[in-house]
Amino acid sequence: MNYKYYRATDGRVFFCDACPYYDRRSNFCGFCMKKILDDMKKIKGGSDNMANEQKGKQEKKIKFVDARSDVVFTVPDESKIKLTCFDGTTFIQSCKYLDDLHVRIDDDIYHIGEFAGLLEKNGAICSPVNGSCDYYEIYQIENIEKVDYAFMSYETAQGKIKRSDYKRMYMSVLSPSTTLQQLWTKHNADNRPFGQKMRSLSMSDIVVMTRNGEKTAHYTDMVGWKNAPEFFKPEKKRGRPPKPTNKNRESR
Repeated sequence: MNYKYYRATDGRVFFCDACPYYDRRSNFCGFCMKKILDDMKKIKGGSDNMANEQKGKQEKKIKFVDARSDVVFTVPDESKIKLTCFDGTTFIQSCKYLDDLHVRIDDDIYHIGEFAGLLEKNGAICSPVNGSCDYYEIYQIENIEKVDYAFMSYETAQGKIKRSDYKRMYMSVLSPSTTLQQLWTKHNADNRPFGQKMRSLSMSDIVVMTRNGEKTAHYTDMVGWKNAPEFFKPEKKRGRPPKPTNKNRESR
């Protein structure tokens, strides 16, 4: 099913009601109105724009955005993406370009903003099948009663931070322009994602950002954040005492 708009003889524009954002009262898709107006300008421009339109068809790019509509990555038309769920389960899905704002993913059609919202709601990410995307994870201290630096400043926590004290609570895609302050605002809002499953972003929580394959850990401090590379340091395993040998038994 393709998304097409239709022009009546009186100049009115009607959008296909298959679009999930179609508004029957106004007879057009509000999210796609800019696309409609741009196409109308092309038609008014005459035949000189036909070559540019044909070139555009040859350069179709499917955009994947975050919930703020910032582009995270693009893939060519008829590419595949890898969907990674919060529990680590992955799926390979086929994508078909419909227009700049709509995409077919396997058998389902989405507005790109709608698909971004589903990813955010479920703590999932997607990436090119043979590539990667930027994303972030939020870690919170699991047992706050047994950790003496829970909800404490970085100055208090420094030297005590251990990966084993934390549990990963959320994951989502990360656009190039997203800042830690924006994540703080999102995860302290009343309608924050995973609001029923995790605490709001608080002091002692750690935000791990993965950009271009490189991970950085950020400790949520009283004001702002502190880099916490110690979060990635492997912990020393407590070894068991050696079993007594025959030689040790004889010496006793």
